[in-house]
Amino acid sequence: MADDKVASLLRKWELTDQIVNFRNCGIDSSAFKLLDASLVKDVIPQLGPRLKFIDRFDNWKRKDKANDSAESVLTGMQMGWESPELSDDFMISDVESVPFDLSQASTIAVDEDSCSSVVNDLNSSSDTPPLKRQKAVRYDVGEILKKTMEGRKTLEEVTRMKVCAPHNTRVVCNLCTEHLVNLHGLRPGPDMKGAMASSIIAEFPFLKDPAGNGDEEWYFKSSKCPAGGRIENRLKYLRRITAEKDKKQVGVGSPEDIASSSSSEDLASPQMNYDLADMKVITEWLKSHNTPQKDVVAKMQLTSAYRKDFVHSTLPGSSRKKPCVAEVLDEFPHLLSPGMIEQDYEMLFSGRGKHLYTKWPVVSACILEYANRVSPGWKARFNVQHRKDTDFSQDERMNLAFCLLSHLFPGKKSTKGGRASIQEALDNFIDFQKEGTNVEAYKSSHGRNQPFILALGGHFCNPAQTFVVLEHHVLEQKSLVAAVDLCYKIFQIFDLQYPCQARAMWVVMDTIAFDVKPGAQESGAVRAFRAYYHFNQK
Repeated sequence: MADDKVASLLRKWELTDQIVNFRNCGIDSSAFKLLDASLVKDVIPQLGPRLKFIDRFDNWKRKDKANDSAESVLTGMQMGWESPELSDDFMISDVESVPFDLSQASTIAVDEDSCSSVVNDLNSSSDTPPLKRQKAVRYDVGEILKKTMEGRKTLEEVTRMKVCAPHNTRVVCNLCTEHLVNLHGLRPGPDMKGAMASSIIAEFPFLKDPAGNGDEEWYFKSSKCPAGGRIENRLKYLRRITAEKDKKQVGVGSPEDIASSSSSEDLASPQMNYDLADMKVITEWLKSHNTPQKDVVAKMQLTSAYRKDFVHSTLPGSSRKKPCVAEVLDEFPHLLSPGMIEQDYEMLFSGRGKHLYTKWPVVSACILEYANRVSPGWKARFNVQHRKDTDFSQDERMNLAFCLLSHLFPGKKSTKGGRASIQEALDNFIDFQKEGTNVEAYKSSHGRNQPFILALGGHFCNPAQTFVVLEHHVLEQKSLVAAVDLCYKIFQIFDLQYPCQARAMWVVMDTIAFDVKPGAQESGAVRAFRAYYHFNQK
């Protein structure tokens, strides 16, 4: 390949403006094949074009089948064949095609036992494909962080504090992702990303989430939704800004569309057999009778499964469209009677009814401790900066912890994206109003149909009155804990989606207070707190 072929490749890759740099550096055809990540940085100083070149160069090397160089680096074995049946993202042949930077060698550890098992398998049968590299490759996250001053500071602080504050999380994510890009381009294989995620947890074991593999905060893949996690999101961002720069330079193309999906927890109720005609008769009786109370309670309990099918629109002959809250209340008006929501929840989710009352004293103390570590200025926002943690009573700590959820886990402005402010998140969770607010006028003027909590008077840590607002009905509760408990159960019984501004706060209730299995696309902030909580409960 002559020098004009190097220029031809650069034109094909839409990097025409870099031809002069390559000629000035004297890179001919033979030198072009020997390029690695560190040398490319000297040739192409700008980040955007450099990322684009690394991505194109990596793909070109794969097509060129330059397999000999990486064989000696990983295993020293002769493996010159590819298996079309296995993933192209994580086969040994892929590593062979990666321009390997010897300066990065100290950040990768190879499991000799895993490699020897590959050798034995190959010797025993020529038809056996090689094992995936996830078991053999590990990244030394400590060495990666030590390469920059910011990384060294982060490594020392995270190790000392035993928690990864948001600013430290960004540093770890950015440096580890940059390391992956330098080695494998903008599209590293899923197992490479998974190996980096597990390596981060190996370096900081106190960040391990008790749910799943423990490293889903950093990277996860699922058959039901797009891959996600901090590393994946950072890679998507880098690909997007690279595409945007290409569009401005060349005038064609478009940024990559990033698919997003929301996962909802499917909590199945126990299967209950009932006669549909009998249920309709009982339902009609309940509409016109308020007494005797024990009969009302018994009949509401008897119709619990029927009501669940009505809400989910799974009754025989029902339309596919789910009924709205107003329609459910028209059919079952006694749901607004004291204790009926709690009874339905206990019937459908047996054993979880008292979870918030029993767990929140411990969880709230952990939330305050976590906030002191990751966001020390939180007290000024809630006007309690003059008070020490020991000055709060247990009830005040529990109430403050609810408010702190908006500070630690703000949601989105809308389903289309955009970060909600802390105040927006809090208002969609607990709406604090001045004492003396006319509740009747308030519920008539408010446009939200989703259930939320209304607190009147007092202070963030000790409101004078608390209510749950549902479809212009105001249900007074004896405490803020009781209001949050009822509001959460309304979401479950009426099968409602959490408001996007407060979704992360309700997810904390789901997974920590009520033991609901975490969804695939939880926010990294929620995963980080859950890891901190379980690590400190050991």
